[in-house]
Amino acid sequence: MKQIYRFLWHITFKKFLFFRAKYKGWGSGNKIILITKNGKKEISPYTKIKGLTIDFYGDNNVVELGENLKLNNSIFCFKSNNNKIKMCSDSKGRYTVITYDNDSYFEVGEKTSTCDIAVSLIGNKVIIGKDCMISNRVVIWGDGHSVLDATTSEVINLPKETLTVGDHVWIGERVTLLKKAKIPNNCIVGLASVVTKPFSEENCLIVGNPAKICKRNIDWHRYKPKYFINSKTDYKNF
Repeated sequence: MKQIYRFLWHITFKKFLFFRAKYKGWGSGNKIILITKNGKKEISPYTKIKGLTIDFYGDNNVVELGENLKLNNSIFCFKSNNNKIKMCSDSKGRYTVITYDNDSYFEVGEKTSTCDIAVSLIGNKVIIGKDCMISNRVVIWGDGHSVLDATTSEVINLPKETLTVGDHVWIGERVTLLKKAKIPNNCIVGLASVVTKPFSEENCLIVGNPAKICKRNIDWHRYKPKYFINSKTDYKNF
């Protein structure tokens, strides 16, 4: 009797997946891969993942998920093809990532945390390093429309460089990073700044609209100031 119930459940579940895919307009060839210490394991693209909703409307997209992720109401929405999102181990927070064009790439390094970040991928690449701290309402934005040379009608705003955020970077609330942005290691990006260009100096405070270096030779720690002063912890090893 148990075998009959199992068989009926299997058929019903298969039909559910078929109609779900048809209703949502899901594409084909999409993959979710879990990365563990023992290697990689592919799971069904329909698998329910705690704290994360993945919508595959395009084809041949890949999501790689590391261990010990703590995602909160996050959304990965693939509206195009051949894209990849990679979340490394021990990352946490709320991510809204949408691919609007093919061949986009988004990666978050180990032990990076965010309160709320929205990432628009339009054929570009975005890499956030490890041990970063990202505040509320942070936006990473690519160009959704063409800017043309008035004489030749040539498109002059194609994404050419990878938008990168280095390791151990603190990004403040309401910061916007545009397609040419590069933030080096151990930097702080101040409240409501708009980063429009690449920076190369590490250990800097970057602030403003457009953002510029306001202070050098700085570092930061996740502890509140009083806790850090009173703590005997070696913060470099925290």
